Amino acid sequence: MAEGPGSRRIRLLITPIALAVGLGVPSAGVARSQADVLAVSYVGSTSLQVRAPDGSIVRSGGTLPAGSYSLQVDDPDYTNPSFQMSGPGVNVSSNLDSTGMGIDRPAFLGTVTLQLNASYKIQDANIGASSAITFTAVAGGSTPGGSTGGTTTTSGGSSSGGGSTGGTGGSSGSTTTKLVGTIKASVSATGKPALSFGGKAVKTLKKGRYMFTVADHSKKAALIVWPLGRHAIMLSGAATTGSSSHSVTLSAGKWFFEAFMSGPRTYFTVTG
Repeated sequence: MAEGPGSRRIRLLITPIALAVGLGVPSAGVARSQADVLAVSYVGSTSLQVRAPDGSIVRSGGTLPAGSYSLQVDDPDYTNPSFQMSGPGVNVSSNLDSTGMGIDRPAFLGTVTLQLNASYKIQDANIGASSAITFTAVAGGSTPGGSTGGTTTTSGGSSSGGGSTGGTGGSSGSTTTKLVGTIKASVSATGKPALSFGGKAVKTLKKGRYMFTVADHSKKAALIVWPLGRHAIMLSGAATTGSSSHSVTLSAGKWFFEAFMSGPRTYFTVTG
């Protein structure tokens, strides 16, 4: 069937295992939470860079823990992308232009599930073999660049659909840092995110560790918090609803939050 000018041109083949994880159904060999972000960035028009949820670089020949990841692709420069990710249970192909109005920054390509001991390839078909990065999904594995274990601590609470964990993004979830306070976070049934601290909408915060209490009422959107120019921290999953708590250390700088696969972005400042 021909696609309309404004139609979404992302083709994602979902195997029964990937579907089971997306619905929160446990499956053998899944070692990660669907909230973890696998971040791919274009480097000019010649290569790609893949980062694990903790920010470490996944190089060709490296490994990642088997399980479910939210696939995020950012292309700041290349004007003719043809992104691909393939392997057992995963077949993603996208021009990164979901609206026909220009390249998404970043593009969120859904959830991919890496099967235990399977190999996967990420590349851009228009760039060619020089962009290809291959890696293997292992039990509790790590990349050559460092551990893939997240550092954000999840405590208390629950989330229907299998729970959630926070990712990393230039922040540390170490509980040894003194707790500054609690930030109330929510995603409405219509997908609108909100953060409040001390009864007021978040605009400026002091750097340090905060407990985010999240109430997610949407089955299509999630809550994502970003330090500008770095990688996302997923505080709830797109297919889940419910309550959860996350310990996140905010570093000084510009931050924003948004609903997964849905805008707009709301910016706030973290001071030193």
